[in-house]
Amino acid sequence: METAVLNSIDITLVLVPLAFFLDLALGDPVYLLHPIRIIGDRVVAPFERTIRSRGVNGCWGGVLLLIYTLTIATGTVLTLNCFLKGFQVIYILFNLYIIYSCIALRDLKTHVDRVISALQEKDLPKARKKLSAIVG
Repeated sequence: METAVLNSIDITLVLVPLAFFLDLALGDPVYLLHPIRIIGDRVVAPFERTIRSRGVNGCWGGVLLLIYTLTIATGTVLTLNCFLKGFQVIYILFNLYIIYSCIALRDLKTHVDRVISALQEKDLPKARKKLSAIVG
């Protein structure tokens, strides 16, 4: 059992920096089946509508949404990892893909630069619009 845990830790120690460098090199691709988009469209949005329709807003609504989203997303990844564990290469590629998809640091910098540029131009409406790409 110790060996399996150590191997998972070893894999993670390699995958996180690799995913980070992939993000810096490639950025975050925009496509329909992006894991973060799926979480937003299929998990967050429907649950948010449900809790708002029941009058749960503000801090408690946010806490419930956070717990629900983390439970579904983490549970899905852990379940898939259980099935993929016997297929080492697929397991590694899947986890690299998930980690890489969640970083998005290069895109964040790009969006922040656009906001800064609009502010330097003293174009507040444009800056607000560009900011919505970050917080949206």
